[in-house]
Amino acid sequence: MKRLALIVRVAAVCGGTLGLVLSNYATNWLSSYKLPFSPPALALVALAIVVISAEALKETSELLFSNMRPLRRLVLGRQYVEGSWIDVAYAGGKPVSIGIIRIEPDGTGVRISGELFNLNGSPRGTFRSEIAEISWPTIRYKYSAVRGDASERDDFQGYAEFQFSERDGCPIRFQGYYCDLLQGVRSDLRAVRIQLGDEEDKLLNERVPAVREIAHKYKLADLPVIPEPGENTNEDNVRQLSQGLKRTPEGTA
Repeated sequence: MKRLALIVRVAAVCGGTLGLVLSNYATNWLSSYKLPFSPPALALVALAIVVISAEALKETSELLFSNMRPLRRLVLGRQYVEGSWIDVAYAGGKPVSIGIIRIEPDGTGVRISGELFNLNGSPRGTFRSEIAEISWPTIRYKYSAVRGDASERDDFQGYAEFQFSERDGCPIRFQGYYCDLLQGVRSDLRAVRIQLGDEEDKLLNERVPAVREIAHKYKLADLPVIPEPGENTNEDNVRQLSQGLKRTPEGTA
C-alpha cells in the first residue's frame, strides 16, 4: 500500500539522518585518537554509517509491518483490506462460480490468491497474483491460474480489477471483474469480507457449504440448491446447477 511504502521511505530518511549524526561522532572520535585514517578513509566510514543506519531503520520498519497485523491495520485505517473474502462471479447477469479470495501482506503491497468452485461445489481452479497495483480504492493485478484437477490441468493467465466500497471503517465489500486472457472471457465479481470468528471458523471447517452460506447471508447471489447426498437428481437439474439456474423440484410447475 502507498501509505506503508511512504512510512518505510520516511523511516529510511530518518535512519540516514541518524547515520549522519553518528558518522560525525565516529569521525571525530577517530580523529581525536589520531588513528591512521586518511580523509578519504574517514569519508568512507561516514558514508558506511549513513547507509547502514538508513537500511537498518528501513528493514526494521518493513519487518514490523510484515509481522504485526494490528500495526498494519492501525496505519492503513480505512484502506485495510487483508483477510478472506467470499466472491460470486457473474456472466450474462447469472452467477457462474463461487470462490474464496485471500488478500495478504507482501512487503508494502499485497498478494492475492484464491480458489474457485462451480456452483455445484466441485473445484474449478486456483489462482495467485503476479503483479498487484493499488490506487485506492482500486486494485489491479495480473494473475496465474490453474483450471481443473491434476489429471486435466490447464494453466493460463488473467487480469483482474476491483474497487472497494468505502465506508466509515475497513471495507467489507468490493465489486469488479476478472478476465481469462486465454479464452478472452470476462466475468463480473461481487465479494464480501469474512468476519473473524464464527464465519472464519466455518470457512476453515466446511469450505464450499460455508462459501454458499455466507454468499446467501450477504445477498451476493441467489444460488441454486445443491441436492443432499442420496437425493434423486435428474439430468435436467444437474444441467441447471452447472448453468447457475435455480433448481426446480420434481412435481412442481
